Amino acid sequence: MLTGKIVKEFKVGEGFVRIRYPKFEDFEDLQKLINSLIDENTYIGIQKKIGRKGELEFITDLLKTIENKKSVALVSEVNGK
Repeated sequence: MLTGKIVKEFKVGEGFVRIRYPKFEDFEDLQKLINSLIDENTYIGIQKKIGRKGELEFITDLLKTIENKKSVALVSEVNGK
């Protein structure tokens, strides 16, 4: 099972970085990130803010494709965030 699996951990200065596969619990943070990029007019393939339902559908589909080895996605945490 790849969901949440840690790929690499390392220190940068006083910070601690963790690279891992996404997990279902990441959906709220990912939603905030996507919506903040849209607020900045950053081109990310979508131009409308995504709601809770849309992000839940996205993360569910993403996790399925990762587990089926059809896609790769990683998230990074710095000091647990």
